[in-house]
Amino acid sequence: MFIAAYNKKRDLFTPITDVPMDVIGAGYLSLETESETGGLSYRPNGTPNYQLIYIKNCKNSITYTIGDRGYTAQTDDIIIYRPYEKQKYYYTKKDEAIVYWIHFDGTEAEKLMKRLCIHDVKILHLTDMSISIPKTIKKIMNEINAPHLFSHDIMCAELYSLLAKIAQFKYLTNNNFSKIDEIIDDIKVNFSDNSSNRDYAYKCGLSLPHFLRCFKQATGTSPLNYKLKLRINHAKNLITNTDLGINQISQIVGFGDPYYFSRYFKKLTGLSPKGYKEKFSKNIDK
Repeated sequence: MFIAAYNKKRDLFTPITDVPMDVIGAGYLSLETESETGGLSYRPNGTPNYQLIYIKNCKNSITYTIGDRGYTAQTDDIIIYRPYEKQKYYYTKKDEAIVYWIHFDGTEAEKLMKRLCIHDVKILHLTDMSISIPKTIKKIMNEINAPHLFSHDIMCAELYSLLAKIAQFKYLTNNNFSKIDEIIDDIKVNFSDNSSNRDYAYKCGLSLPHFLRCFKQATGTSPLNYKLKLRINHAKNLITNTDLGINQISQIVGFGDPYYFSRYFKKLTGLSPKGYKEKFSKNIDK
C-alpha cells in the first residue's frame, strides 16, 4: 500500500525559491501483506530538495545508497537525503516494511538544517518514541489534501517542530555517548571496584535501561562483562609477570571469591590460572 500527498504548487524536481520553507510531498509505504510487491527508488542525481525517511517497521535490513556510499538501515532508523544526493533503495514484500517520508525545501532550508546540526546526518537510530514521525507526517498529509488559508503555516510548523526534535535527540544522544565514554574511562582505571550499573547510570544522569542501551551501543557488551574482561586481562599480566598467589591476584583485580575468579578465568582463557602461569609465565627473580 502506497499513500502519498503532493503539494499542487510544487514539483519534486524544481527548487523552491519563493518561500523560506515548504513541503513538497509526504506519504508512507506499507508492505505488510504478501500481496504487496515492493519497488525500487533510484535517482542518480537525487532531487533538489531534502528527503527524510523513517522506517517504522522492517523485518529485514534495507540498504540506502546516499551519495557514493551504502548505509544499512533497520526499524526506527531515520535517513536524510540532501539536495542532489544520489538516492537508491529497494523494498520487497519480504521486508514487510512500513516507511514514512517527506520532501521539503525552501530558501532557508539549508540554513535551518545547518543551524540544527542535522545537515550532514545520513542515518540516525531513533530511540525516543515520544517523537512520533508517522503522526506528524499524517498531519502534514491532511493539510496537503485539504488545503485552507493557513495550511502552509501549519505544515511548516509541524515540519520545523519535527526537525527540531530530531536535532535535540541527536544532541542528547551525542551528549549521552560523551558521558558513556567517561564511564568507560573510569572503568578502565577502576575496574577492581564494585560500582553497580545503577551507580554508573546515576553518574551519567540517565535511566538504567537507557544507560545500558547506550553502553552496549558504545562497547558491544554490558558494563559487567566489560569490567570482567579488564579484570582478567590484568590478572593475566600479574600471573605471568609476578610471583603473587592466585588468592592475592583475585583480590587485587576485584574478585572477592578466588574460586569464582578461577572459574571465570578459565571460561575466558581456556586455562586455569595455574595452567596459564605454567604456559606463559616469565622467570621471576627471587
